Amino acid sequence: METPEVGDRLELAETMTKALDLLPDKQKAALLLRVRDELSYQEIGEILGVSRSSVESLLFRARERLRRLLRGQE
Repeated sequence: METPEVGDRLELAETMTKALDLLPDKQKAALLLRVRDELSYQEIGEILGVSRSSVESLLFRARERLRRLLRGQE
């Protein structure tokens, strides 16, 4: 039997996965490379084939969209 805390974590993980799946591919990739893999903006740019400023923009847009999705505004 799950404790309430474990159940809450599973629910949060499921909600985050669904929200991430709604992001455009490059935004999702940039965010995962930054958060999960802890790569620098330069490394992310090299992997995605974009400039550092494009990485900054992708991450900003991804975070903003996630905020709106998680607040139920989209």
